[in-house]
Order: sequence, then structure tokens, then C-alpha cells
Amino acid sequence: MPGEDEPAVPPVVVHVSTRDLKIEKFQPSENEMSQWKEWLDWIEEFQSQLRYFKIDVVQDKKDALTIYWGKEVKRLTKSLPDPTAIPEYAEENEVLDDYTKAKWKVTDFYKKKTNYHHAKYLFNKMKQERKSNGKLESTVSYAARLREAAAYTDFPNKDDRILEHLIQTCADIKLIEKAISKKWNLARFLTEAAQAEDLKLQ
Repeated sequence: MPGEDEPAVPPVVVHVSTRDLKIEKFQPSENEMSQWKEWLDWIEEFQSQLRYFKIDVVQDKKDALTIYWGKEVKRLTKSLPDPTAIPEYAEENEVLDDYTKAKWKVTDFYKKKTNYHHAKYLFNKMKQERKSNGKLESTVSYAARLREAAAYTDFPNKDDRILEHLIQTCADIKLIEKAISKKWNLARFLTEAAQAEDLKLQ
């Protein structure tokens, strides 16, 4: 036993932490129209986890990206040229470093594969559908389908374009007349549509 005058030895404390991200590796689907949206959704989730696990060193972020990317994306990062400037789709305050170079060039690759003309063609063809029981699809549900389709287009203001298409194709004539006369935005249009449809159900 140590003598009374000997200082007490503090216990050894071992801090164990994990940085295993809770995310699947990115695997693009075969549908080229949806790959850019899939990538944007995946990289957004990936960066959220980087922030949560406090991984902020550039090399650590790039290493994590290398680990959690699928084989296709790893191949792209090696074969594609590095960006020389910050692209228009960069997040606020992002800088050009090894991590963002890798992220941006893959983003650009999938963006260029998107056929905007075809996406807009499909969007413009959309109509409010009838269910198997003969009931008309709700305006809110229809708008949700339009928003999903608009994600693959290059419309500068997607909300305005969705509202315009709803006004052109929605079955509720009274709702359309009010939207035009009162100059509603998309949020107001959907709120009024939901209230009107609730009243009909009651």
C-alpha cells in the first residue's frame, strides 16, 4: 500500500467514442433521371451526420466520404477533373478544399446527366388523377406529386411553376378563380384547397 505521504494515483479514465455514421453507402439507381436527386438527398444526410459526430477536419471528412461512397462514386472521384471554382450549387460559406472538390465534381456529374427537357415534358403532362373508386385525387396529394416531379427540372422557381400548373389543371374551378383574383402563393393555395376538400368530406 502507498505511504500516507504519497500522492493518490488518479484512476485511469478511457474515453471511447465512435464515428460510425448511420448511413448506407450511396448506390445510384438505374434511372438516370432520379440520380441527381438521389445524390443530393444522400449528401445532405451525410453532411448532417458529419456535423452530429463533429467531424470537421477536411481530411477526416474526405476519408469518411471515401468510406461511405459506393464503388461507382469512388471511381468518379478519381476520373473526373477537380473543379477550379466554387459552383452555383455550393452551400453558403463553403470553400474550395479536398473534401468539397470531391463532393462538387460528383454533384456536377449527376447534374449533367439529368435531362431537363424530358423532366419538364413529364411535369407538363401531369394531371389530377382519379382513384380506383372514382374519387378525385386531393389537391394536396396532386401538388406533392408535382413537387417531386419538379425536383428533376431546372425551373428557377419551382413553387411558382407548381402553382401555375395547379391553376391550369386543377379540377376545382372556384378555387382557381379565387387563386387568380386574390393572387395567392402556393402555400395559400394549398391551405385553401385542403380546407375546401375537408368541408366537402364533412
